[in-house]
Amino acid sequence: WQMTHHAVTAGRQVMTAGAITACILIIQTVYAPLGNLGVNYRMIRQAFIDMEQMGELRAVVPEILDAPHAADLPPASARGCRRSSIFMRPCSTAPATAP
Repeated sequence: WQMTHHAVTAGRQVMTAGAITACILIIQTVYAPLGNLGVNYRMIRQAFIDMEQMGELRAVVPEILDAPHAADLPPASARGCRRSSIFMRPCSTAPATAP
């Protein structure tokens, strides 16, 4: 790269449009994986931050506690729930009533 720079600036060699395009593509090919590594590093770092915050959150004692005899809630069901671009019906456990 340095030799090409000196040759062009000294006027001994002219870089064609194809040579400039080739240089740009080579540089992009070399540096593209570095961008991917940066994205992966940020995602992993954020995952560790989230895990640490979740640990701190789990250590917090709730202000409101369940009664000792409270029953567990039943698991949620998505039965009868359709979501598409053509037909939308809200997901609820109550049956639909005709008008």
